[in-house]
Amino acid sequence: WFQIDDIYYKVQGYCHTIAHMTPAVEIEYRRELASRPQLAQLFAEVQAPLERCAMMKPLVVFNGRDTSMLANHRRNLDIYVTEARQKLYSIREELEK
Repeated sequence: WFQIDDIYYKVQGYCHTIAHMTPAVEIEYRRELASRPQLAQLFAEVQAPLERCAMMKPLVVFNGRDTSMLANHRRNLDIYVTEARQKLYSIREELEK
């Protein structure tokens, strides 16, 4: 039981860090983003799931099953992580063009 909350808060910390680094990257590469509106749009879209991921604050982290009465916080966090990861992959693909 205690291992799941360690993993949960570790992933939440990664989300928090990336959420704060994304605006810094936008500032650093503002000229490139100004010339590529699709890239700027992707940067804007990646911020929201990262912030939602970083702001989840359950009192107790549960790892309940699908049919359980207990919440599955790991799975809830995974929704935001997956959304942000897909946006970051899209940014990478756009940069490779």
